[in-house]
Amino acid sequence: MSIDWAAELLDPIYEELGVEAQIAPASGSDPVTVTALDLSAGVTIGSAIEVPTLEPAAALRVAELAGHGLIAAELIDGTITLNGTAWKIRAPAPKPSPAGEAAGEVLLLLEAINASA
Repeated sequence: MSIDWAAELLDPIYEELGVEAQIAPASGSDPVTVTALDLSAGVTIGSAIEVPTLEPAAALRVAELAGHGLIAAELIDGTITLNGTAWKIRAPAPKPSPAGEAAGEVLLLLEAINASA
C-alpha cells in the first residue's frame, strides 16, 4: 500500500494553517487564488555546511499550482499577496515529497516590495 502524501500529510496542514493568496505571474497573466503557508517571518535557507540565512517565503502545493496551469519557474519576478501584504517572488525552491516533486511543495522565496518605488 502506498501513501498519498498530498492527501494524508499536506492537505490537512494547508486546510488548518493555509491562507488565501493571490499569485500574479511576471508574464502578466491574470492572478490566481491559491492556498499558501505564510512563512514571511522567515525560513532557514542553507545547510549546516553553508551559512544559513533567514528569508521570507511562502509554501505552496505543486499540484495546486499545476491545477492553475502554473509552474514555479514561471513565477520568478511575479508577486504573491498573502495576509494583506504583497511580495515579489525572488526564486522557487522545491520541497519534493517522498513521492516526487509533483506531489510536494515549493517554497517561494520572497522580497519585500518597496512601497515608495
